[in-house]
Amino acid sequence: MLGIALRRIYPKASLTMINAGVSGNNTRAALARIDKDVLAHRPQLVTVMFCLNDIVGVPLDEFKANIIKIVHQCRDAGAEVLLCTTNGVFDTPGRPIAKIVQYHSALKQVGDAEKVPIADCYATYEAIQEKNPQDFPLLMSDEIHPNMAGHKLNAERIALAISGKAVSLANVGPLCRPFLRQWPPSNRQGPYDSCNAPFDGLIGPALTQLNPQLNVKVISWPTAGQSLAEIETAAKKVREMKVDAVFIAIPASARAESKKEYHDPIPGS
Repeated sequence: MLGIALRRIYPKASLTMINAGVSGNNTRAALARIDKDVLAHRPQLVTVMFCLNDIVGVPLDEFKANIIKIVHQCRDAGAEVLLCTTNGVFDTPGRPIAKIVQYHSALKQVGDAEKVPIADCYATYEAIQEKNPQDFPLLMSDEIHPNMAGHKLNAERIALAISGKAVSLANVGPLCRPFLRQWPPSNRQGPYDSCNAPFDGLIGPALTQLNPQLNVKVISWPTAGQSLAEIETAAKKVREMKVDAVFIAIPASARAESKKEYHDPIPGS
């Protein structure tokens, strides 16, 4: 999404985007692989966004020292650096907002001391929540991870920090990966799908029409007449199943106690 944003701002530029992020990594893990995964590509600009994983495994002083090391190593390799605060989150015991603010403060201290610009993505989320709290959950896929709308917001804010120009990604659709490529014909028993109605009656024939060699087994996940809370309870059981894909259709009749409950990501979703 950042690449799309920058190409809209600089249509004549030749841009190559390299995603060196690894799920679950913190600054300690980043330093262990920065040479191979980042600097070996000889980047001109490195965007750095850490905090949420450091909170649960890296003390604040070490986090700050690690950010400084990352900045120095990137600059020594000839790259410019842009530090980024994280996306907004829901307040949870594992990642309390008060602690996130502490780590972001440390990040900004490094930015000031090292003369590194900062893209304050977190502040952008906070502004949205302050303006209309019901819009904030629409940016999240769970308590800490953004959905596609959230990733677009991050990209817009980072692109603004890089270029000084605002850009909108509102009309950009999700980047779809043909998941049939993950299911080559083989002797495996599958793929297995867990589907809500009406997908449970449609997806099997559709997939085998695309690839007659697929052996598709569809497991129906009934949701008719259930509240969102009941559907969420069932979702936790579906997560424990060894399925290749889940197709979800929340029925229009699904009930919630409030608009906030309807929109809020629920743990385990």
